[in-house]
Amino acid sequence: MRVNFNLKGDGRIKRLHVRIADSKRFDKQMRMPHYNFLESDWDKKRQRLKPRCNMYDYVEVNEDLTKFENAIYGAFALAVIKGTLDDAFLRRVFNSHYKSCMGNDTTTNFVMWVKGYLSKELISKGRPVSFNTMRGNNLMFSYLEEYAQERKIIIYHSGISIDFITDYIAYLRNERYLGNGTISLAVSFIKKMCKQVEDDGITICQDYKRSEFITEAEKGNDVYLTVEEIERISKTLMSNIHQEIAKSWLLIGLWTGLRVSDLLNLTADNIVELEKDGATEAFIKVQTKKTKEVVFVPLLMHAKEIIEGKGFPERIPATNFNRLIKQVCQLAGLDTRTEGKVAKSVVLPNGKRSKRSVKGIYKKWELVTSHTCRRSFATNMHGKLDDRSIMAITGHKSYDMFTKYVKSSKESQAIDLAEKVRKIEF
Repeated sequence: MRVNFNLKGDGRIKRLHVRIADSKRFDKQMRMPHYNFLESDWDKKRQRLKPRCNMYDYVEVNEDLTKFENAIYGAFALAVIKGTLDDAFLRRVFNSHYKSCMGNDTTTNFVMWVKGYLSKELISKGRPVSFNTMRGNNLMFSYLEEYAQERKIIIYHSGISIDFITDYIAYLRNERYLGNGTISLAVSFIKKMCKQVEDDGITICQDYKRSEFITEAEKGNDVYLTVEEIERISKTLMSNIHQEIAKSWLLIGLWTGLRVSDLLNLTADNIVELEKDGATEAFIKVQTKKTKEVVFVPLLMHAKEIIEGKGFPERIPATNFNRLIKQVCQLAGLDTRTEGKVAKSVVLPNGKRSKRSVKGIYKKWELVTSHTCRRSFATNMHGKLDDRSIMAITGHKSYDMFTKYVKSSKESQAIDLAEKVRKIEF
């Protein structure tokens, strides 16, 4: 009898499978959950990860595979003696071996399965999972784990039903005092985990596929800055050098539409010149951190003036940037009363103090964040450039996601419609 590990699947990222072959008497295989490797990191001859693997601790993974292989050999010999060798043998060995690692039976306990999955989820959509994604997933898992503990229940795969999600949403809203946006993320996380469970060949309640298995995210009142407001910021004198630096970054962001993680890391090395018909044009070339897309952003308006004049400003942390741009916009007199949400320290009904987004009417400068740059760029360019061109600059892959960034008011849309109607010849 031999145990073999091999990779299967299309593309560079492949899934690990284990196979038991004992002549013609027994030949079964199954996918190893949570293990997805780059083909270039896998040693086919040794059936182990190569040293210097980029995504995993190769020593830890190879030791894990050796332990599992030994467990299979031991269990196979025992099964032959007892006559219990059947189609479910390999799955039973896997569940038995990893049960101690997961802390419970992952074939039935949903919470324990998710815990084990997150401990090894290093690749998502063919790319290494980012720190922010892992942090978000762990936060969503903490809500689920605390729910099970406070309800004093075991959540089985078979119990992920409409009744479960209804009670879970009520718990998050009424006992954890979370907003609809966070609750929507928590429900989406449950749906994602249910699909992963099913992909691993484990039976799970199918209610997660029903339309009722969802909660609507509350629509935000995200602000954007008009061209006139941007011009006002440009002409406003700052009180200190820190505000001046933040102002320069803000203006660059407003005319590039880059995410803050890309914006604040720009240097002169990002400036490239492209030639067409004998004329050259300067662009910002950047590989976005979030999507890994390479985008070329033309130098426009105030961004062009700043970069070609004194170059990129001194780097500042994103937290400082978010704090300082509120001061910049306050000095520019962006005091229009605007509906939105501001993070505030509030006392919850249980007496605990926590940060929550509080909806209300605020001065516009209070609602400005780093993401205002991206929304403002998409909104101000909308109607002046075709959507495909704007998406090529912002790096949006989904049109639906792009349209969420366009924040034109109903009033401005009505005025635009009236102007277009007047131009129609009947």
